[in-house]
Amino acid sequence: MTIRHKTYSNLYRDSVALMRLSSDLTNLPGIIWASVVMATAANLALLAEAGSTDGPIDVSPDTLDWGTVISNTESTTRFVTIRNEGSDELNVTLSSIVDPAGNDELAFESPTTFTVDAEGGEKQIIVRFTPLDHPHTTNAVFHINSDALNAPDGGIPITLRAVVDVPAAAESEDLGVVDQSEGTVVPDAGSDDLGPGPDPTPPGGCGCRTTGPAGNDVPTGGALLVLLFAWVVSRLRRRWVITTRG
Repeated sequence: MTIRHKTYSNLYRDSVALMRLSSDLTNLPGIIWASVVMATAANLALLAEAGSTDGPIDVSPDTLDWGTVISNTESTTRFVTIRNEGSDELNVTLSSIVDPAGNDELAFESPTTFTVDAEGGEKQIIVRFTPLDHPHTTNAVFHINSDALNAPDGGIPITLRAVVDVPAAAESEDLGVVDQSEGTVVPDAGSDDLGPGPDPTPPGGCGCRTTGPAGNDVPTGGALLVLLFAWVVSRLRRRWVITTRG
């Protein structure tokens, strides 16, 4: 003998209509006994005693946790496994994912309507999480609805959790501290960079003087002009003396 059942969600009929339908089904060829009832706790208990209810629908895990993830990184997936221990295949429908914060970063990667084979059949529900570009905490939920007689009202809730963080700020490159007053470069502690800093000459300056490594004065600019002028005067004076004596 084979026992089968069928569940119809969100449907109501009074007891008279149900008894008439039960009688009509029992009179069909090949049917030994049929009963159509509302799924109250008392009726489900009677069906269980008659051996006409499925075994429990097994859902694991009931929470998908991504832990702490970095914002704006690649998406990752988690999955829930549904196992049907009953003698009939299960029809499963998933509700929408509800995130109270309104972040659009969770989505199903598997069908939202499917069947699970009887006698230990399994299906996986795959959820993809793509973190957004700002720090926040995600606490979302969806429900697994099925036609198993022992399925809870409103479906089986599955919680989705994640903490989104931003990456640590990259450390700035250590290029030393420039001593503007002397025009030299003073490296920071632990720095190997001894290169020259920015030009300490103020805008419009002549650049006539700078400080060397040992503190010696190096003639530049105007000082060189003075030396050149003295040399020219010396040559002209010598030429004038030679001409006069001649």
